[in-house]
Amino acid sequence: MKKRITVSIFTIVLCAAVIAGGTMAWFTGSAKTNDAVFTAGTVSIKAGQVLNFSEGEDGDYEWYVGEIKAKRVVGYKCIGVKNPARTNPEAILELETKRADSNFFSLGFGGYVAVEFDDIIVPGDSIVIVVEDTWADSSNYPVESADVLASMDGENWVEIDKVHNKINTGNDQQYNRITMPAVLEYARYIKIVDTTNPEDFQNINDADGFDVNYIFAEGGYRDRNMNWNPGDTSKKTFKITNTGTKDIHLRGKFYGSWYEYDKENYRWTEWEPDPDLDVVTIELADSGWVRGSDGWFYYDGSIDGTYPDKEPASVTLDINVCLDGRNTDNQYQGKRYILSGTFEAIQASNGASRATGWAYVPSETQD
Repeated sequence: MKKRITVSIFTIVLCAAVIAGGTMAWFTGSAKTNDAVFTAGTVSIKAGQVLNFSEGEDGDYEWYVGEIKAKRVVGYKCIGVKNPARTNPEAILELETKRADSNFFSLGFGGYVAVEFDDIIVPGDSIVIVVEDTWADSSNYPVESADVLASMDGENWVEIDKVHNKINTGNDQQYNRITMPAVLEYARYIKIVDTTNPEDFQNINDADGFDVNYIFAEGGYRDRNMNWNPGDTSKKTFKITNTGTKDIHLRGKFYGSWYEYDKENYRWTEWEPDPDLDVVTIELADSGWVRGSDGWFYYDGSIDGTYPDKEPASVTLDINVCLDGRNTDNQYQGKRYILSGTFEAIQASNGASRATGWAYVPSETQD
């Protein structure tokens, strides 16, 4: 019993000595405060051309209800096709109904062909039609199949449907009709990629995958820019959206290059006129913007940042692209001018535009 008490007393004394020390002590408590959080604002934008479709005569585009042909082949790969008459990709630019090997293009197992339209194929309204050739009762013939892809620029592709040779088994031509789905804003390019199973054709000597007779569309917008003549002016509108949280200043710059179609390799290649008279001018056509001494177009103000309870703020820029009427000679016929642009944004506060050397500085904001 004493041991226990002694130990207990020793403990108590020790504690008392600490409390009764030379420095006054206080009973204290503590609680951790919430962190003060500072989140850096973001500066980001989204920009793109605005296509103003109209049925009138004033715009760049007009609706056409009839048949729209593909204008040119822009790529192909023919794999393992034995009959050379079936290897001409340009055969698919015209519909042929007679039985002739030269009237269609065989993809071969895994092959493809891609075409470009001068007109614009739009979701919901345009119908893409792929005509396939099978000269027999295809109900007794193996399935030839392919994926159909669409693209706005000829580089980024999205699948829109699958096609085959079983639409109407009693006809030589199979019409695969595809209503353009809303997977793209529009399309100007169509690609057919063979997906036929070669194992189904082991006993057929001339098997060569999906056979494309013709590719066309029903309904689309005719693009008047595809018939650009000396003296013409084309108005282009661009929409820029502030997707960041900071108020921003904005500027844009445009440049272009000439291209010619390489018929041997089925692609557009950069072309330099000789002499180069600089026949294209880009003019500002928007009072809300200012052309700086450095050639950039500056938005004359700031664009609000985007917050959770607020819709993203957007502005538009109108420019005129003009083809000189006097100096544009015959060397430009059939050539293509491709306009490109860059938009830059910077925070509208704390003198950022001036500090980075912008040629024009709108009024600053604090955000």
